[in-house]
Amino acid sequence: MKSKLASKFSKFIATSFLLVGVFSNSEINANQIPTSLKVTLYELGFRDSTTGNLNPVFKDLSGNTKTDLIQYKGSSTNLTNGLRAPSDGTFDQLYFITSNNPLVSGNNGSGCYIRQGTYSYNDGRIIGGATTNSALAATVSNPASITETGLSGSDDNYGPVTPVVTASVNGSSTSGMKLVLVNDNNISSKPYTKYLHYATLSSPITIQEKKEGTLILTYNTDKAMGFEASGGGAGCEDYYWDTIGVNLSIE
Repeated sequence: MKSKLASKFSKFIATSFLLVGVFSNSEINANQIPTSLKVTLYELGFRDSTTGNLNPVFKDLSGNTKTDLIQYKGSSTNLTNGLRAPSDGTFDQLYFITSNNPLVSGNNGSGCYIRQGTYSYNDGRIIGGATTNSALAATVSNPASITETGLSGSDDNYGPVTPVVTASVNGSSTSGMKLVLVNDNNISSKPYTKYLHYATLSSPITIQEKKEGTLILTYNTDKAMGFEASGGGAGCEDYYWDTIGVNLSIE
C-alpha cells in the first residue's frame, strides 16, 4: 500500500550518517565528539530507483548552506533557503547530497588532537591526521580540511558502497542504504565533490499536492570520530570517522 504525501510534508524523519566509517566502535579512543564539524548540504528529497531521477525538497547548490553539526547537536536548525515544492509523482527512495569535504577539529580529552592541515583519503582513515602536540591541533577557527577522494582504498572506486547507516521515515525504517561519490553535476566522475546517499522507503510515497514548509535538522555526534596508532591499535597518529546521526524533518 502506498503512503500519500498530500497536504504537507509531515514528520519526514530520517536518521543517517553523513560519513563513511569502516572501523568498529571497539577501536581504541573511538566515539569522540569533535569541537567543530562543518558540512555543506546541497539537496534532500526523494528518488526513483528505476530512473535514478531526483526530486528535491531542499536544494541549494550555492554551497552556502554550511552547517556545524556540533553547534546544533541536540537542537534543531531550520533550513528555509532552498526549500522547494517537489514535483508530483511516486518515489520509492529518499536521498540527500552533502559535501565530501568536511571541516573538523576536536580531541579525545586525553591529549590526542585532530591535526591542522589538508588531507585526502580513500579507505576511511586519515593518515597523519592526529597529533599529541596541542600547538598543531586544528581549532574551530582553523579546522582540518578532509576530502574523501575514493572508496574502499581506491580513487577509482566511487561506489556504491554500503555505509554504516540507518534511516527511517515517519517511524518506518528504510533499507539498502547506499553511498556514491559524485561531482558537481551529480555524476560519478572525477573530481568527486559530493556524497550521494539513498535508501529504499518502507513503502513508496506519492506526492499529490505541493506545499512549502520548513526543513528542521537535529544531529547526534556522540560517536563521530576516533584516533589510533599508525597501523591500528592504541595511539595518536591517525584519525577516522565513526558515526554521525542526522534527523531530518519537514513541517
